[in-house]
This record gives sequence, C-alpha cells and structure tokens, in this order.
Amino acid sequence: MSFIGTQDKCKECEKTVHFIDLLSADGVTYHKSCFKCSHCKGTLSMCNYSSMDGVLYCKPHFEQLFKETGTFTKKCMLQYIIASRLTLGLRFSGGKSGERNEQVS
Repeated sequence: MSFIGTQDKCKECEKTVHFIDLLSADGVTYHKSCFKCSHCKGTLSMCNYSSMDGVLYCKPHFEQLFKETGTFTKKCMLQYIIASRLTLGLRFSGGKSGERNEQVS
C-alpha cells in the first residue's frame, strides 16, 4: 500500500503542505509556520487573526490599520462580522439587536 500525499500548496510559499503541517483559513491552505501577520510578521493562530481581501493580519494590526485610517467602514465591519460568524459556525440572523444567533450543525 502506498501513501498518497496531499496536493495542497501553501498560499505564502507555494510549496506542498503535508497534512501534519496544514492550516486552512478562509478556505486557503497555509503551513503553520507561514500563517503570519503581513504587517509585523508575527505568527498567527486561528483565534487571533483577521483578514481583509486575502491579506492576513494579527488583530491589533488589523484594528490599527483599518479603524484608525477610516478605511474600515461600517460595510467592511458587517462583512467582517458575518465572515467571523461563518468561521465560528454561527448563522447570521440579520435581525434586531438582542436576538440570538443559532449554531450551525
């Protein structure tokens, strides 16, 4: 029996990602060591990253770059919240404040 390896390529280095080192965020494959903030080059994890237009940021730099410059509009914030909820498996109800969002099974 032969082992069939993965054909996934890391978005950052474009090398093959082996299953043991695979990290997938926003539907994109990375090596764990390549999953870094584009601003400070700090290593990211699934719970401390944000992305805008496919570019990765740590949460402090995301807020610094987009909130302070004014390019982080309400529309961008809504898209970010919806994307975050989808990543966490929550369904966005789009209803009134105080309504509960349901867990997607």
